[in-house]
Amino acid sequence: TSLDYIAQHDGATCTLLLSENIQAGRWTDTAEADLGMVWFEKPGECSRVNECRDAGDRPQKIEYARPSSYHPDGVVVSYCDGHQEFLSERIDYRVYQQLMSPDSFGVFLYHADGQELEIALAMEADQEVTDAAGMRVAVEDGGLTGWVIRTRQPLLIADLQTDPTPIPPKHITQPARSWLGVPLIARDRLVGAISTQCFRPNAFDKGDRRILESLATQVAIAIENARLYEAQRQQADELAQLHRASATLFFAPATDLPTLAQNIVEAILSEFGQANCSLLRLNPSTNELERIGAAGQYVPQVMQARLALDGPGLVPLAVRTKQIVNVADVLTHKNYVANWDRARSEMAVPLKVGDRVIGVLDVQSSLPAAFGPVDERLLTTFAERAALALENATLYQETARRAEEMASLQEIGLATVSSLSLDRVLVAIYEQCRAVLPCDTFYIAFYRPGEHSITFPVFIHHGVPTDVGPQEYKAGEGFT
Repeated sequence: TSLDYIAQHDGATCTLLLSENIQAGRWTDTAEADLGMVWFEKPGECSRVNECRDAGDRPQKIEYARPSSYHPDGVVVSYCDGHQEFLSERIDYRVYQQLMSPDSFGVFLYHADGQELEIALAMEADQEVTDAAGMRVAVEDGGLTGWVIRTRQPLLIADLQTDPTPIPPKHITQPARSWLGVPLIARDRLVGAISTQCFRPNAFDKGDRRILESLATQVAIAIENARLYEAQRQQADELAQLHRASATLFFAPATDLPTLAQNIVEAILSEFGQANCSLLRLNPSTNELERIGAAGQYVPQVMQARLALDGPGLVPLAVRTKQIVNVADVLTHKNYVANWDRARSEMAVPLKVGDRVIGVLDVQSSLPAAFGPVDERLLTTFAERAALALENATLYQETARRAEEMASLQEIGLATVSSLSLDRVLVAIYEQCRAVLPCDTFYIAFYRPGEHSITFPVFIHHGVPTDVGPQEYKAGEGFT
């Protein structure tokens, strides 16, 4: 109900607004036992004024949502018209009930990042308008409330039908006749606005505006404190997520790149709440992006897809631009290449080591606009760690392979000087080459210049020695 409703019925001078309460909680609390005042049709233990004062700190029971203090004989209370008085603890409970009237108003939150106005609470005729809760509009399209937020000034319109307004009003439900709104400002930071409306003209005056401004100061501080707390809690949750996800980077052996890639994509699904994820590695020799890890519902469809670095697709675009590509609706993006028939949104995060892109983390969803700023922030941070782990694994593999090559060359050298048998030397050469190179077919050829021919003392095809006689040699024919 509006202040006008209270004035027309019980009266602002006879309606309680604020009271002392020993067990009251913080302004950011929402439970009636922590923050409000209630009355019971049949009062029980602790529900009367000043009863159960020694119950301790915040017992979390609805009976303690009553006026209480350590003053002898009563409590100090404030009424809706702004005056204060001492309320006797011996007041008849029926009279106390009559001093309680529900207080309702619309609360709007301001989001500076998107210049948007969010409806946090909308009440009409003592009923919450649930369909409006959470609705967002641009501040410039927010009607009179948007004007209050832009100007940071209160606004009182006695009659919306006859009095001038700074901008045309907009109504969520039934059009009002009188309108009162004040900004919510805490520590010089704009938080939002409170708006009270009435369906009759001339419902509000300057006294109502002062009361609402006083209330707005307390509400703004409470909302700002709650937002700061929520931001700190979210930051702590994100750090915990990153810590758990980063731990998976050390579970796979450094030489097992496929297992490391699979651990990465599965961590993104389990810790960051994504539905589908792939890890693609850039192959500089072929200029292609190879999918080396995937998890989620779309795996059967996407695993065989190949992407060229200079071709279409959101993943190649992320590699070329070295920037996140976040598309709310892939069906409208010109660079999108379909590889999952249910995809609606996609985000590609480049894996960078320094200024060099080594691959991409790609997440997709069947829902439009599934990836927001939090997803971008978390996956970007995780991608930095994942890129380093992948680079270290790749370098480890290259180092191990070079060590094997050097060992094989050393073995070949030892074989050539440790045996006088040509056949043993040639077989040793084959064994060491096979250890470091793919050898579907291997042969050693001797050239005989006087006979213009070549012989094959060693010719092995798929691991089976084959007898190949001397071949006539002609210059320019065949690779050998």
